[in-house]
Amino acid sequence: STPYSALDGNDNLPRTLLQQAPSTSLLLSTTVLSLGLSSNASPLMNNSSPIYLVTIVDNNSGVVKTLEFDAVIIAAPLEWSAIKLQPNLQVPQWSPRKWVRWVVTLVEAQGLQPAYFGRDPVPDQIICSLNSSAPFVKVSAVALSNRTTPGGPVYKIYSLFSEEAISPAVLDQMFARRVDTLQYSWPFTFPV
Repeated sequence: STPYSALDGNDNLPRTLLQQAPSTSLLLSTTVLSLGLSSNASPLMNNSSPIYLVTIVDNNSGVVKTLEFDAVIIAAPLEWSAIKLQPNLQVPQWSPRKWVRWVVTLVEAQGLQPAYFGRDPVPDQIICSLNSSAPFVKVSAVALSNRTTPGGPVYKIYSLFSEEAISPAVLDQMFARRVDTLQYSWPFTFPV
């Protein structure tokens, strides 16, 4: 399959959506401290005035302020956040969920090692089941590296998804001429 991306980067998609929305502002370097209801909010939440109070702190200046909103979407595991829910906010009870930890590894290399994968040529995308003996669930070439020059060796950027970090020794077995690696662990990728 062919990987696709937005022109000038995937971060342009939410940025463009925000620019198209009426009266929007994006608050970067900001932490949400608490969420509650305003005192004039209707219990049925059918009034036209803002009803949600969100207290934030600017991480650069330390300034704390409370903003009013018609609606609030929390796109993160609420049970693992430090957001204080005010007593007047009626939130359904839930039990903490178990989450899958996912490790994303980006590797810059000349290719996948045929000796490790037992085939030559090795395809640019390999998908395994979670119960396989492979140390990854998916490895795929996602881009050409800017290290590639006309007439020179071809370097690719590979992405790997795994449940645990993959050691440098195993990465050296998997990749031909690995020159750079970045690993990031996402502790709350998706609930079990």
